[in-house]
Amino acid sequence: MAIKEGSAEMELHEHVEKSPPSECPSVDNLTPFTEAEFRRHEKSLVRKLDFTLVPMIWILYLFNYLDRNNIA
Repeated sequence: MAIKEGSAEMELHEHVEKSPPSECPSVDNLTPFTEAEFRRHEKSLVRKLDFTLVPMIWILYLFNYLDRNNIA
C-alpha cells in the first residue's frame, strides 16, 4: 500500500537493508581457546553461576513456602 505525499510516494512497510554477503570467518575461528581451555572456562563459569543462583533460588523457595503457610 502506498500513500502519496506531494509527488513522492511513501510505502508503509518496514525498511530492511540487505547487506551483501561478507567473507566472515566461521565461529570456530573466532574463539581464542583450544577445546580443553574452553571446557575449563565453561566449567568455571557454571560453578560460579551455581554458587550464585542456587542459594538465591532456595531463599526464594523458602519465602514462597512461608508465605503459602502464612507463617509470619
